[in-house]
Amino acid sequence: MTTNKINIALCADKNYLEPLETLLKSICYHNSQVHIYIIHTDIPEDWLITQAQNLAKFNNHLSPIWLNEANPDIQRLNQKIMPNSLAINEIIKQLPNKLKHVNELTYARFLIPELIQEDRVLYLDSDVVVNSSLSNLFHVDMKCCPIAAIDDYNLSNENTPHWYVLNTPKELESCISYRGGENFKPYFNAGVILWDLVKCREENMTSKLLATALYCSDVLYADQDILNFVLFNRWLRIDVRYNVQAHYNFTFLPLVTESPLIIHYITDRKPWIPEYKDETIFHPVYHHYKNLTWQSIQEYCLSKNQ
Repeated sequence: MTTNKINIALCADKNYLEPLETLLKSICYHNSQVHIYIIHTDIPEDWLITQAQNLAKFNNHLSPIWLNEANPDIQRLNQKIMPNSLAINEIIKQLPNKLKHVNELTYARFLIPELIQEDRVLYLDSDVVVNSSLSNLFHVDMKCCPIAAIDDYNLSNENTPHWYVLNTPKELESCISYRGGENFKPYFNAGVILWDLVKCREENMTSKLLATALYCSDVLYADQDILNFVLFNRWLRIDVRYNVQAHYNFTFLPLVTESPLIIHYITDRKPWIPEYKDETIFHPVYHHYKNLTWQSIQEYCLSKNQ
């Protein structure tokens, strides 16, 4: 890749505006020349305009993508992906979800290859903070893999049973790489994913993911299980520090505690909930970025560049 631009994709709704702005602050604190796409259902336009103005101060750009039938891009996607069927919005509402802290918008990441016309994009969950430059991660050699990711700390553990019996119909055999059975490892966490969008579009990845999700209705970990079904043994493992999964019951390597590059606040014990604000050694980092003003970030970046 020859450009310094970094593309980032986020999915969020109006209930996540505080952590979403905190994430944007953390990105700008360490990065410029970033194009951020926010796929959303109901974020107020005035909030998006304000954030676009904030990002522009750092030579960063914001492009909202409204997940609504009135959006011409969604209309085109409906015709391409699901002609003569339910609309994308209705399909997403029907997809499996047994996690109380996750809503159906989590499946919007399946649409990224079709909605974002870039060669590569870094997807980030909205419950993360960026604690470093993203340049090395974004420009990593993906070795012809459709995505790059990091192991899920819990579900990749050999002592954690997590697997399915799959009776894959013939029409889905080309979609699902995992054939069922106890060998469902390595297993990646879906909170930080680097997508090769060119390769994903060539493989019709959005269609594969949606078709698999519609068939596999009894998954425990929602979109993350579906992604691992489709991309089993087809993903590149990258530096564990790019998805530090903050959980009170995990023990972390010294390298991770000393230099976490992206911190991911997994489960429902989020740092913006008062009783969990000091849950792990990483939770106060969220409040560091949350409490920064946009002016103070701008002053820091100016001093850094002098």
